[in-house]
Amino acid sequence: MSPEIVGLLGVAVLVVLLFLRVWVGIAMAAVGFLGFAYITNFEYACLIMGSVPYSSIANETVAAVPLFILMGSVVSNTGVGGDLYQTAYKWLGQLRGGLAMATVVACGGFAAISGRNSRYEGSG
Repeated sequence: MSPEIVGLLGVAVLVVLLFLRVWVGIAMAAVGFLGFAYITNFEYACLIMGSVPYSSIANETVAAVPLFILMGSVVSNTGVGGDLYQTAYKWLGQLRGGLAMATVVACGGFAAISGRNSRYEGSG
């Protein structure tokens, strides 16, 4: 069977699994693993299944995502974000374009609170 037919069959099986209420990640992993094993061989599919998930997550950018989510939750639940925005608006709201400037300042404050450092993002 050609790889295109295997891919179309995999999409059909994925849709069926999703209608059967299988979790999306498990359904996609199973269809991908079985399709890759059919196209190449089972041993190589097992090798890929063991190495690709780790290499996809094992970098600094992805490792910091849970901490950003945690800090966003802390800022949201404590009300610091609203206070930060209100303070920036009181400082800059009377100026022309003050709402936009207050938004930028509040975003900068949130970046300082959550620990975002552009040096590690590749932009500086």
